[in-house]
Amino acid sequence: MKAFDLEKFKAGAVGITRCGDEVKCVAYVPEAQEYYRLVFIDNLGYIQQCAETGRYMALQETDLDIIGIKAQTKTYWINMYESSCYGYESKEQADEVNISRRINGKAYKVEIEL
Repeated sequence: MKAFDLEKFKAGAVGITRCGDEVKCVAYVPEAQEYYRLVFIDNLGYIQQCAETGRYMALQETDLDIIGIKAQTKTYWINMYESSCYGYESKEQADEVNISRRINGKAYKVEIEL
């Protein structure tokens, strides 16, 4: 999980609440009162609202505070050779290229957090 980022949340990234639930932004209304500017759907399908900071209530922390953004990952397959390595977007692509010279005869799976 990454720290809450208003711009990413508005752009469609999945938010994570204080209790670990995933939430999705429905609307951003900058002219609304402070704790009604972000409208989101909670894990039960209810419409909720919060401030631009992700806080659900001003005076106390709640389970509905959005505290983070779900990390996205990208998977690559790496062919390693004695003096170089090459990355591919699928295992099938990696297996099509110079498989006899790969170290240990296999492609290595690598996941990168975006």
